[in-house]
Amino acid sequence: MADVAHLGGGEQVMGLDLVLEFEIEKGRSPDLESVARALLAWNDAVQAACAAISPSVKVVVELAGVEHGS
Repeated sequence: MADVAHLGGGEQVMGLDLVLEFEIEKGRSPDLESVARALLAWNDAVQAACAAISPSVKVVVELAGVEHGS
């Protein structure tokens, strides 16, 4: 996940990479609904944390990529 804080005019203030990892059993695929719920909860947590620190900052949470187990 990549999180980028923007000012009202779209100027990038700070770039920060945060990673959300899922532990999936080898040879299996993740359940779509579980992953979707986790991603939405992650987004809510990031938004709430940033709003608590600086209410005027807009945070964009993006899906940057997917890698199979490492």
